[in-house]
Amino acid sequence: TDSINQQLDQDATIRLRSACHQQKMMMDWRGLPAERHPREQFKIDLLELAQTFRAKDHDLLIMGDFNEEFDSSTADQLQELADSCDLHDLMALRLEYTNFSTCTRSLSGERRIDFALATSAVVQACTGAGYHTEGYLLQSDHRGLFMDFNTNHLFGNPTYKLDNPILRRL
Repeated sequence: TDSINQQLDQDATIRLRSACHQQKMMMDWRGLPAERHPREQFKIDLLELAQTFRAKDHDLLIMGDFNEEFDSSTADQLQELADSCDLHDLMALRLEYTNFSTCTRSLSGERRIDFALATSAVVQACTGAGYHTEGYLLQSDHRGLFMDFNTNHLFGNPTYKLDNPILRRL
C-alpha cells in the first residue's frame, strides 16, 4: 500500500507541475472562467496582444504549432487573428505548396499545423523559406521551419557576414 500511495503522490506532483496546470492556476489568479481550456485562453491572449501591436502599426511574425489547420472549420480563432491583424500565411506564399504534414504524429494524414503568420512587410522581406525533414537538427515530432530575410528591407540595415565560429573562438 505504501508504494501505491507513493506512486499516487508522485503522479499528483507531476500533474501539479504540468504546463496545463500552471496555466490553469494563472487563469484562476486572473479571475478567468474555470471551464475555459488554457489553449483557448492562449488564443484569446494572442489575439489581444497582436491587435495591440497592429494598432501601433507594428509589423508581426507569429510562428507556432497551432494544432489546427489554418483553413479548417475549427480554426475560427486562427482565422480571426489573421483577418483582424492583416496576417498572411508566409510559408504558403513562399512555397506555393501546402499539401504536406508538418507533424509526424498526425492521425488524420497530411496536416500542416505549424505556421508562420506575417504582415505584408515581413512577407515582402522574406527571400526564402522552407520546412526541414522530420528529425533534422532537432528531436521533435514537428518539422522545423526556416526563413531568410532581407534585413535591409525589414530593419533598415544590412546583414553583416559573421566570421567562422572557430575564428571567433566560440
